[in-house]
Amino acid sequence: MKGTLGEGVLPSVLRELYVGRKTGVLRFTQGSARRKIHFVKGSIVNASSELPEEHLGEVLVRLGRLPRAEVDRAGEKAGRESKRLGETLMELGIDRRGRGPASWLEAGTEFSQRLGVDGIRL
Repeated sequence: MKGTLGEGVLPSVLRELYVGRKTGVLRFTQGSARRKIHFVKGSIVNASSELPEEHLGEVLVRLGRLPRAEVDRAGEKAGRESKRLGETLMELGIDRRGRGPASWLEAGTEFSQRLGVDGIRL
């Protein structure tokens, strides 16, 4: 699948990927910003952005879910061990204080809004 998305089209594309149980990566480019959403059997399993302000740790701090010091500590550990930040937050137990996956859902909602989608509903 390749093309330009018009206003309001992305939710339909996401729904089609979900219903069709597709696996793959949806890539978005807006100017210099590049973002990806990874799917496995129709479910979103990861989203990423090249914009530092859209990274999970930055969003959790901006939303007031975690203090900067804890995100920095987890980020350093994740870097040393070549792991993703979310995985490291769970290992350290920090995600519980930040409400874990519920906070990540908030971060995902913000991510989707930056793509011009009013939340991702599948």
